[in-house]
Amino acid sequence: MAFLNVFYLPDFHLPTGEGATPEDTKVDCINNINQCWFFSYTKPSEPICGSDQVTYNSECHLCFILLYKEFNITKLHDGPCVSQVTFIFHFYE
Repeated sequence: MAFLNVFYLPDFHLPTGEGATPEDTKVDCINNINQCWFFSYTKPSEPICGSDQVTYNSECHLCFILLYKEFNITKLHDGPCVSQVTFIFHFYE
């Protein structure tokens, strides 16, 4: 029975938006990083956008960069980062 409970581990979510700080994010990462090895085998990646405007594969990927590469980043939002695209139209008469 205990084996079945492993498959129902809740996903962890990092704080998002302007109120999220690298320090708060780091605490959440430290508390949840042990789940990442499990999620990498059982759950498809869901991209997230970091405060550095880089799309990360998941919360685990961002946590790895934050904890082991020591970048000061936070999660902006779920989904990939979208850069602003400028369209230039040429009108000929």
